[in-house]
Amino acid sequence: PGLFLIRRGEVSLSVADMRIGVIGPGDICGEETVLLKSHGTTQAVAERETIAAFIRGKDIEAIPVIEWKLLETYEKRIMAFGGGA
Repeated sequence: PGLFLIRRGEVSLSVADMRIGVIGPGDICGEETVLLKSHGTTQAVAERETIAAFIRGKDIEAIPVIEWKLLETYEKRIMAFGGGA
């Protein structure tokens, strides 16, 4: 489990073949794997040449402010997928 921090490029995110968003520089993906400590269900595909940094989940999981931001991001993506109310 871990996060990818997009440094350059564009990455399309999808769940069950449904596109839920596009992320770019400064955005992250992989929050689901850190929060749930399992393999994620979100698929990330680079739309153009992309450079990303990988941050291991175990290096950030005990930092409350980071966990909070990961939870916010995860909730937004669930809502985009139609998993909210």
